[in-house]
Amino acid sequence: MLPLALLLSAAFSAFLVYTNPILNDDAFSFLRAAERFNSDGAGAMLDEYGWYGYSILIAVVDKLVPGDLLVSAHLVNGLNYVLLTWAFIELSRHMSVTAVGNWFAAAVILGFPLLNEMRHFIIRDVAYWAFSITAVLQLVRYEKTRALSNALGWSLCTLGATVFRLEALLPAMLAPFALLCTAQPWQHRTIALTRLLGVLAACLTLVLLLCLSLQIQPLELIQFAYRYYLPLLAELGSGLRDSALALNGTLFTASNFPGSDNVGHGLVLLLFANSYTVLANLVTALSVPLSVLLVVSCWRGKCRIPARSRPILLIYVACALVALLLFEFIMHFQTQRYATLLCLLLLAAVPGMLEEWQASAEAAGKLRRFRAVFGFACAYFLIDSLVSFGYSRDYLEEAVHWTEVSLPATATLATNVPAVAYASARIPAYDHIDRSAANAIANAGTSTYLILQLKANDATTRQLLSDSAHFVLEESFANEHGDEVRIYLNQASKPPGTF
Repeated sequence: MLPLALLLSAAFSAFLVYTNPILNDDAFSFLRAAERFNSDGAGAMLDEYGWYGYSILIAVVDKLVPGDLLVSAHLVNGLNYVLLTWAFIELSRHMSVTAVGNWFAAAVILGFPLLNEMRHFIIRDVAYWAFSITAVLQLVRYEKTRALSNALGWSLCTLGATVFRLEALLPAMLAPFALLCTAQPWQHRTIALTRLLGVLAACLTLVLLLCLSLQIQPLELIQFAYRYYLPLLAELGSGLRDSALALNGTLFTASNFPGSDNVGHGLVLLLFANSYTVLANLVTALSVPLSVLLVVSCWRGKCRIPARSRPILLIYVACALVALLLFEFIMHFQTQRYATLLCLLLLAAVPGMLEEWQASAEAAGKLRRFRAVFGFACAYFLIDSLVSFGYSRDYLEEAVHWTEVSLPATATLATNVPAVAYASARIPAYDHIDRSAANAIANAGTSTYLILQLKANDATTRQLLSDSAHFVLEESFANEHGDEVRIYLNQASKPPGTF
């Protein structure tokens, strides 16, 4: 079963990359950083991009396999999804007691819509999820075996996850203490914890020595990577107070209870609002059916997590949840992608839950009904995962193809479309282009080809183009919603920025 699941994971990745050739916005930064690494070395790349271990990995793989950086990036992504699939199934196996649970685990990880919808993305998060889940697996195994190989595996996977996202530092500091919460004698628990921390310290020392030999300053990189977050985190107390007072001023009058200056009540409301936001985002990321399954299974006593593994899983869940809450409090922003690791940790218990529901259905003579519902759910999730129901993006592919085939060899190009900038090979800093159509119009020089992406409701830019007679429309591509890419030739004699 496991080899088949891994092959299916690779096949899903290849299929979704093939059917979604337009790259996600983050992809261009990773590709450009990999180019900088290949051309100028790690120092120059890290100085400009910061904590971009994922780009280094892409660049290294590019030297080992045929093809360009884009091929290497998709290969790295696909392999990380294979690793994630393996680790998830193995971790779920520790929560199950029969071989059927492995099939349930494979169905859950391969059919999870949130993961499949991002399989064609080039993002470092995939490696972070894969190494984090593998780290959980190694720690669960270490708790059972006390083998140094598992301690080393957990340390290396934890440091590997940290290379891709610094959020892995939180479970690195806290997860080992889950070993103190098992049913073993206290002396055995403390010995196991000491050995694990010793292995982690040794691995960390070797990594730091390697960084120093390469003249890489990890602390400076951490500060650079968190340059937007650290000041806000340092000012969290005053920021919460200001937010609480602003919320009070919106909800309450100065004279009525509790008053607009009551910070305590405002903080309670703020905590509830942000917690609700994180929870709602988590439910959306999991999907409503899986969220209901988790809640009902726990309510009905069908959540079977071995007592020895429970503290480890709970600490990782708590760390992921704290990271989401902190991000919400300081940035006031959430996406489903940020909740993915928490989703995966919660889903690790689902195969065991499905085993319990199957056993109950068999005891009640309703096994056929259970299988029908499960089969329908698998089909629903796979279709939702692998088939796009949104508006067509073919117009972007057509614009990219026009750029590659029809754009004159000596032409100057201006665009607000990263995919066009990347495919043209004429804009070196294609990851830093301005996405504003108005700015692209204003800065287009004489005899410049201007390729603009316009949303269906962008009437202002369309009017601006209509009023600028020197922009001659060469070609346009659109979808059924009215989103389009227009290609103009600027025939003005005025310098850029003037109208």
